[in-house]
Amino acid sequence: MSAVEVPQTFLDYLISCPEIVAAYLFGSVAAGKAHKFSDVDVALLLVEPVDQDRAWEIRLEAMGEAETSFGGPMQVELLRELGSLLKYQAIHRGQLIFERDRSARIWHEVAVRNEYWDFEPYLEQWRQATL
Repeated sequence: MSAVEVPQTFLDYLISCPEIVAAYLFGSVAAGKAHKFSDVDVALLLVEPVDQDRAWEIRLEAMGEAETSFGGPMQVELLRELGSLLKYQAIHRGQLIFERDRSARIWHEVAVRNEYWDFEPYLEQWRQATL
């Protein structure tokens, strides 16, 4: 995976939003496999509890800030709302670009890995059945 340079304006936004615990770049751009139609994927880990309306407000604000900062199409996701596989890929293959609370981030990463490893045997069965 190649490191992606994150614009300072986007990092400033992440710093300014106290509900954001951590942020990851993931997907084809973070993996160094981008093509001309690739968007930039960002996953946000928010504090708990956070009001659902506020969480969506943060997501939309972050998407606007990211599109302005990166100068292209963006996809911003809330990490806790992703499925097991996508959460795992975001933290395992993605690039950590911001961290406000290291222990909260690590705790969440461990929880995501445990969830994925519980789910992985069923995923493998599905892969075998569909090949």
